[in-house]
Amino acid sequence: MKFLTTILFVFILTGMAMGQQNADVPFSDTTYNLGFERIQQGGALHFKKAATTGYEISVDSTIKHSGKYSMRFHFSGDSTSFTAYMMNLPHLYKGHMIALSGYIKTDRIEPGRAGLVLRLDPRLGINNMYNHVVKGTTNWQKNEISLPLDAEKTKSIVIGGILEGKGTMWLDDLEVKIDGKPLSEAQIIPASNYPAEADTEFSKGAGITHMTTNPKTVKNLQVLGEVWGYLKFFHPRATAGDFNFGHELFRLLPSVANASSDAERDELLSSFLTKLGTVSQNDAGTPFARKDSIMFDTDTTWWHQGGLSEKLLAQFRRLLLSNRPHSFSYYYNFTSAGNVLFTNDAEYPSIENPDIGVRLLALYRYWNAIAYFYPYRNLIKDWPTVLATYIPIMIQANTRLKYELALAGLVAKIKDTHAGVSGLINSTLEYYGKLQPPFAVEYIQNKWVVTKYLNKVAGRLSGVEIGDILEKIGGKPVAAVVKSRLAITSGSNAAAKYRNIGWSLLKTNEPSLRLGFFSEDTFATKNVQTYPADSLLSIGFTDDTKPAFGYARPGIGYIYGGTFQRKDIQPVIAGIKNAKGLIVDLRNYPNGSGLFMMISSLSRSAVKYTRYSHIDPVRPGRAIMGPAQSLGAFNHNYYGGKIVVLVNKNTQSAAEFYAMSLRAIGATVVGSTTAGADGNVSELYLPGSILTTFSGLGIYYPDGSQTQQVGIVPDIFCEPTAEGIKAGKDEQLERAIEFINTGK
Repeated sequence: MKFLTTILFVFILTGMAMGQQNADVPFSDTTYNLGFERIQQGGALHFKKAATTGYEISVDSTIKHSGKYSMRFHFSGDSTSFTAYMMNLPHLYKGHMIALSGYIKTDRIEPGRAGLVLRLDPRLGINNMYNHVVKGTTNWQKNEISLPLDAEKTKSIVIGGILEGKGTMWLDDLEVKIDGKPLSEAQIIPASNYPAEADTEFSKGAGITHMTTNPKTVKNLQVLGEVWGYLKFFHPRATAGDFNFGHELFRLLPSVANASSDAERDELLSSFLTKLGTVSQNDAGTPFARKDSIMFDTDTTWWHQGGLSEKLLAQFRRLLLSNRPHSFSYYYNFTSAGNVLFTNDAEYPSIENPDIGVRLLALYRYWNAIAYFYPYRNLIKDWPTVLATYIPIMIQANTRLKYELALAGLVAKIKDTHAGVSGLINSTLEYYGKLQPPFAVEYIQNKWVVTKYLNKVAGRLSGVEIGDILEKIGGKPVAAVVKSRLAITSGSNAAAKYRNIGWSLLKTNEPSLRLGFFSEDTFATKNVQTYPADSLLSIGFTDDTKPAFGYARPGIGYIYGGTFQRKDIQPVIAGIKNAKGLIVDLRNYPNGSGLFMMISSLSRSAVKYTRYSHIDPVRPGRAIMGPAQSLGAFNHNYYGGKIVVLVNKNTQSAAEFYAMSLRAIGATVVGSTTAGADGNVSELYLPGSILTTFSGLGIYYPDGSQTQQVGIVPDIFCEPTAEGIKAGKDEQLERAIEFINTGK
């Protein structure tokens, strides 16, 4: 639920950040109605309610912290989700830190939470109080959240409140400060006006409703997509924000698609380059990275595989060394960590069913983002052919569901567990269903095994036992159902793909599901009642109720990464002082950076543990490998016992990174194949407010060996069995204990 809510919330904020709310009513002073005292049409002036159902947000004149009014958030629906009440601040500010405070009162919020929200766009940061939950019934309390402020990169600031789950929340007296100063004293950054933003001709779509898919048209469209992406990221006037490249594509599409010859097509494209303007070449040479640090370079092989004219190729070569601004690009930027931020790409949030032109824009935008900014592009051997493959698929994807499924298949091609497709209008969720049986299944030793009840009472009443083997769904062999979903399911490896399929395998829109099981070697078919998925336990990585530290056995410490925090470091150090072994369970998602600090304190000395790669900000498409990084320092009080790390298919991203770190200080890795997706995540929005994600940095061992797709390979391979699950055993934990006790 936490991940889903965060993803959906991203869309709400993005939609709100598209323009100033209540644009017909100017912001008259620097207080911006943060106390909700100015009311218009039943709401607070300048604020906007999230487009979610089942919730009411209203002005309350009875219960308030100060003044005449507060805002009341109330759940009144059948199915819980969340609602938000947000404002896009009308100005940007110079400074280093932005803080939002406000008073919150709650009544019977359970399950769920109330909170403040602060977001900096484009996707620079979000704080929605997940580390400080307000729930239950509480009186007025002041809460405060903050984010580092990058004044050069921030394009919009969104503030407000959120209610998730059931209950009622009141919000009042918001205040924003920049470096501790109120907004009235903060320095406003003058607005930047780019010519691209004045081009609004196609703000509602391209209007293209018919296009053929014959080989000539597809080839023309393939070349157009390749050329368009190259110009978007390399032409100085594109990177300067002089052209709306989405709208320029819509102008080119009809004529290029219908070009009767390569020469006609190339002349159209050459004329477009001429329209963009001449470029000056950097005679001194662009400050490229040292050749010994280049992992792979910008792919220009397509220049010579499409029958392009020499005139066009000469224009391309000049662009490669053109004078482009090194500190700014209108369509992309980079975080301080080095992963890409895509900026100023129109999301077309109001378009539910994009036309052919908009669908091709989505394809071109994604394909080129991977071609120029994906640090693992070298692992995708067929990426050059994917564009041509998906052009007819996108042209024919004439419903929202077909569009989303086509994008899911496209995204799955990069084989990245970080990759995915999500949206506020999510037809795929409707397609799979919002109901499910009260139990979960996982793929274990080539079988789909019932591993846990999502509601103990309903699970037992279903007649399905833990450890039963699923064979059929609705009369179809489970293998056939799984096979139909493999191509549209993202995953770096088979373990991650099957994990992800398992989360939705039993979803349906029907009140019951006909399932076939083997139980105690006997096959039986059962009609199992289904329930709203949000009324059951979440199928996820982490058990938030599990203690951060305890003992697996006397003398063997146990850390649960999913709940471990900085405050647990000293108690753990004291608790394992005389322990012969320590087990670190990373079959979950780590809770912050506390565990990494703990790992450093366990080490005897400084050790090299990883290397990073990133895309060269000066030359998109080029990946640079950095030097090996170290953790720890000389430590008299290092831990001398055996350390074992537990991993499985749920060990992903930060968990894999921590497993690498523990291995570097001498830990033994026990378990099964991990998810194979390390490094932080970059986001890319596609038309129809669809969010896609991918691994934004390359993560490698100090010797340069690969972790992406491979995962963290266990020293001792051990996976659960159906028999062990039925008996309630944790066989991986037992194997770790055995190793600590015996050394083998």
